[in-house]
Amino acid sequence: ADMVPRTGWLVVCGDNDHGTEAKTGKNPGMIAAKEAAAIMDAGLAVPDDLGTDWNDFFVDELRRLTETNMTSRHKLRPEMIRRNALSTVATLIRSQAKFSQPRPQLAAPGAAPSV
Repeated sequence: ADMVPRTGWLVVCGDNDHGTEAKTGKNPGMIAAKEAAAIMDAGLAVPDDLGTDWNDFFVDELRRLTETNMTSRHKLRPEMIRRNALSTVATLIRSQAKFSQPRPQLAAPGAAPSV
């Protein structure tokens, strides 16, 4: 992995298992996500809302876009609705990602790795 130049950021997307935390005092989704992010030197994005994971955000956005499309004059194809929902969730994840260390400079695509 050190030989390949980075062209993007790695972000671990964890779950917020608040229900389990209320019962046991531990949030396994948060614990596992933090451990994985530390091992991979990656950012961490966990939904702030209680009772949610990133799939919940995607499904909600997909539902919202589908309902909007049904009343719209210009209909989108289902694959475009799905792509727009994924884009919205990806933007939200990027905005919430937290990095424990400063992010390294990215190599330009096709550039030789720095040694």
